[in-house]
Amino acid sequence: MAYITRDDGVQFVIPSYRDVITMKSASGLKKEILTLSSSYGEYITLQQKSTVQYEVAFSPDTGYLLGESIWHHFSRPIDMVYCEAVPNTTEAILVIVVAGSVYLDGRFQIDSIPDELVVFLTQKNNFDVYVYGDVPISKEPEIGKFSFEAETVKSFTVLNEPVFQNLTL
Repeated sequence: MAYITRDDGVQFVIPSYRDVITMKSASGLKKEILTLSSSYGEYITLQQKSTVQYEVAFSPDTGYLLGESIWHHFSRPIDMVYCEAVPNTTEAILVIVVAGSVYLDGRFQIDSIPDELVVFLTQKNNFDVYVYGDVPISKEPEIGKFSFEAETVKSFTVLNEPVFQNLTL
């Protein structure tokens, strides 16, 4: 599934491909985007990161970008982890932002979420962490849950209510 549908019918897409493209000419950028879109989808988001770098996301489906929408909700921290339990399922929404770019977003089985986060145990980040519901992420080490090294966490917030169902479009 390349999208998640909210209870009100709004679709949030999970791009099939994300990358940062470095191009010095508009024609080179256009050619690269057309080439990638033939493989990853005709719906494209392009955001300029610098004078020669563009962040691109491709999807075969229309909708709002899940990761970017949640990232914007939290005022776009440089490094962020967001995890929200999906009611009445064994799944959670997970969004990871690294160095100001969405690294990963989607709906995952709760027991697979620690596997998605383990790579960050060896990296030096400064995460703003947001969790809601019974998710496998904790501030302090806890059996059966993932916890970041204290020096890699800028803030850890346990939310009182979910964000996804009320996310501003």
